[in-house]
Amino acid sequence: MNKTPSNPPISAVIPVRNGERFIEASFLNVQKNLSLEDEAIFVVNGTTDSTLKILKKLSESDTRMRVIEVEEGGIVHALNLGIQESRHSWIARFDVDDSYVTDRLSQQRNIISRDTVAIFSDYNIVGLNDEDLGLIPTGVTHLPTAISLFGKNRTPHPVAIFSKGAFLESGRYRSEDFPAEDLGLWLRMTRVGELRTVPAPLLRYKLHGNSISLNHQNLARGKAAELVSKICIEQTTIRQAIDSTESFLQEYEGMSHFGERKILFLANLYQAISHLECSPREKRGIRNLIILRSLRPSHVQPILHLSTKYAARRNYRSEISAQTGQEKSE
Repeated sequence: MNKTPSNPPISAVIPVRNGERFIEASFLNVQKNLSLEDEAIFVVNGTTDSTLKILKKLSESDTRMRVIEVEEGGIVHALNLGIQESRHSWIARFDVDDSYVTDRLSQQRNIISRDTVAIFSDYNIVGLNDEDLGLIPTGVTHLPTAISLFGKNRTPHPVAIFSKGAFLESGRYRSEDFPAEDLGLWLRMTRVGELRTVPAPLLRYKLHGNSISLNHQNLARGKAAELVSKICIEQTTIRQAIDSTESFLQEYEGMSHFGERKILFLANLYQAISHLECSPREKRGIRNLIILRSLRPSHVQPILHLSTKYAARRNYRSEISAQTGQEKSE
C-alpha cells in the first residue's frame, strides 16, 4: 500500500432507497462533516418516493454533493458504484437514517496512519424517538478491533471510514456476503493493514422497522458465522491478542467506558478461541483464564450495565416485531 498523506480528502458514500423521511436532515448532517476538499455521493437506489427530487434540489447549491441514480440493484451494488465514482483515496460511510457528531470525519481523519486501512468509533443506539438503547464501546487499537470481528456490533458499518486502495485490494463489497457484506470486507482487510477506532460516540444508530439491519437480523447472524469461519483472521493475530490480554485491559483504564470495553474485549476473545488452531486442552485453559479475568470484582457493574442495555434492545426489537410482524432478534 502507498503511504497515506496526512489529513487526506474523503469521499462520503451514502446509499439511499425511499429515505424521504430522513434525507433532508441527513444531507445537512453530512454537509457539516465535510471539509472544503471532501465530497459526498448519494446513490439513490430504486427509490419510489421523493428522495431523488429532494436530493437534487438540496445539492444545487453545493458542488461537493453529488447524486447518482441507479435502478434497483441492492445495497452492495450501490456501495460499490458509489466508491467506483468517488474521487478521493479514503471513503466514509454514512446512512441517511442515522446521525453523526459534526466533527466525526475530523476525529477519524486525525488518526489515519500509514498502516491504517479502516477506522470505526463508539456509537449510541437509539430508538425511532431517540429512546436510549445503550452505547457500544469499540476496541480502539488494531488487535482488539480485529478480535471484535468474532463478536458483533463493534465495527459499525455506518460510521466506518476506509482506504479505497485497501478496499480494492480486499475485493470490494461482495454480493454473496449480504447482509454481512461489511464484515466480509473487514475480515479481508485485516490481511492488508490495521483496523482502529475512535473511543468516543460519533454515531447515533437508529433502530426502526424499515432498517436493513433489523429486517435481516437472522440472515445476517448466519452469514456472519459463515464468513468468520470461511475467512477468519490470521492465527498470529489471535495468538498476539491472547498474549497481550492483560496489557489491553490496562490500556483501557484511562478511557471512557473502560469497564464495558474490557468485558466486550474478553467476550470477543473468548469467541475467537473457537477458531484457534490448537488442542482442546489448550483451548480450555485459555478460556478458563478469560473467564477468571471476567469475574474480577471491578467487572460486576459493567457486566450488569451491558446486560441491562442488551435487554432494552431486545425488548425494543420485540415491540417493533409486534407492530410490523417482522422477526427481529439480537
